[in-house]
Amino acid sequence: MSVYRVYVIGKGGHIDGFPHYIECTDDNEAIQRARRMVDGHSVEIWEGARIVKKLVPET
Repeated sequence: MSVYRVYVIGKGGHIDGFPHYIECTDDNEAIQRARRMVDGHSVEIWEGARIVKKLVPET
């Protein structure tokens, strides 16, 4: 299991608040769980110094 950080990105393109920590077996699980946090805001998923994916809200 790896610990991932999920950051909510605010309207100005900057991190909004503290990261959400999620423990997942792989990148795919982290992406699926982080998708639930996309509520009108983009989110970035990180594992250590590596960005896994940036998710943007559907328009």
